[in-house]
Amino acid sequence: MCGNHTANSILKFWHHVKTLPAFQHHDLVNSLSDDQLKKTIPFTVHADGCEFFSDQEFFAVSWSSSLGAAGAIKDVLLTKFPILVIAESHMLDDKVREGVNQVTAELVAWSLECAASGKYPTSGFRGRPFEKGTYRAALAGQPLAGEYRMAYFTFKADLKARKECHLFKNYYLCKRMCDRCAAIQPKCPADTNHPMVFKDMRPTAPYRTTTVSHAEYLRTASRISPWAVVKGWSLETTSFDLMHMIFLGIARDYVPSCLKILRLMGYHYEPGETDEEFLRRTSWEMKLDCKSYGIYVPRRGFTVANCTFYHDEFPELGSRFKASHIKQMTWWLSFKLQKLAKRDSHF
Repeated sequence: MCGNHTANSILKFWHHVKTLPAFQHHDLVNSLSDDQLKKTIPFTVHADGCEFFSDQEFFAVSWSSSLGAAGAIKDVLLTKFPILVIAESHMLDDKVREGVNQVTAELVAWSLECAASGKYPTSGFRGRPFEKGTYRAALAGQPLAGEYRMAYFTFKADLKARKECHLFKNYYLCKRMCDRCAAIQPKCPADTNHPMVFKDMRPTAPYRTTTVSHAEYLRTASRISPWAVVKGWSLETTSFDLMHMIFLGIARDYVPSCLKILRLMGYHYEPGETDEEFLRRTSWEMKLDCKSYGIYVPRRGFTVANCTFYHDEFPELGSRFKASHIKQMTWWLSFKLQKLAKRDSHF
């Protein structure tokens, strides 16, 4: 839970967090003393769709410590804990989906309220009394995990889960694509020169002046997020999932593109080798390097087909590569390029 951090480093973390605009109104964090903050675990909620079987998708909500474990624990189920796992086929109706989301948010809010107090609850969710003689009844009101407590820190999700969980009116499929500002994405040729187009990267881009604060969101939103019941939640603490942005986003293009550029610059293992041979040898070298550094070895290697390594197409990793695979590939490629740069200035 503490991610190998000392009590003083956790306190330093919270002191920094309290300076951020998004946490100015986090009543719990701002009410705790330094001694209490030293033993306060930042709580992260993660929502995402997932496939356990190839023919059925599930929706999962989990929680973890924001402090992480820095690779000390290999089993992900010892660092990320499921709150909800439900088949998408059970939520075909929007009202059912919203109801599931509402109850999940209320359950997390109640759980965090108990965790923030540092004591076991005296009754169950929604005030349900504990049965006499049960283990939970015996623990009611007793200290919880010593003097440790938890406080909400962030809610991360990809764009689809972000929209579904928080009921945002503006989302990635809309012309008004952003839930935080007035940026638009072109939906027709006439929109190309619209002043609010998101492709305008200048510091003076008009949409940069339309950022919505949490207070404005509460005043103007047609529907408030069910997660607003969680103490400390705000629009600003609803973050994007870096796994989707990096390892399932830009890195999916970055990895095969770098390999393609190396190939075009003349890098090879043997003169006259084909692209397929080059990628096979690259996969072999990657597995050896990962294994020597004690890093998870991606089982799936590179091929012309799964890297779209054709002359007339843009290189892109196939959809069968998972985020965990691409994460290790990105590490190895950075490691490889550093070695090449030191050895040969041409690269």
